[in-house]
Amino acid sequence: MAKLLLEFVEADCIYFTESDLESKIGIMSLVISRESEHYYDDVNDHLWKVIQNHTEFVFCFFNRDYIKDELKGGNLFFILNCGETDLIYINDRQKPVMDIKSIKLKRLNKADKEEIPNVEIGSSYNRQRFQVSS
Repeated sequence: MAKLLLEFVEADCIYFTESDLESKIGIMSLVISRESEHYYDDVNDHLWKVIQNHTEFVFCFFNRDYIKDELKGGNLFFILNCGETDLIYINDRQKPVMDIKSIKLKRLNKADKEEIPNVEIGSSYNRQRFQVSS
């Protein structure tokens, strides 16, 4: 699947995470390159036929700046779905989007607690919020 996607879009990294949804194999997260002729939110329109023919995947398209902003805001999607073990492609001129070991967990916890008061970090409610649906 990664090879097919790379025929249409220039990506820095592609991550694959298995899905908990019965109807989906997994989540394909693409970090669109700055050199790509398609901006990350235009990729859906450009790849509509691939997405339509491969409904067994959930496709997510991002750029590096968006990911950094979301991490600062406490969004755990990228920590859960874009780790070293999920990396299936990396452009040889690039680095992975993030090094999970370098993320300051204390700061991430603070941002998450501010977003949802009185919810303990790691609670089942909190984990469910970050699941991707199709």
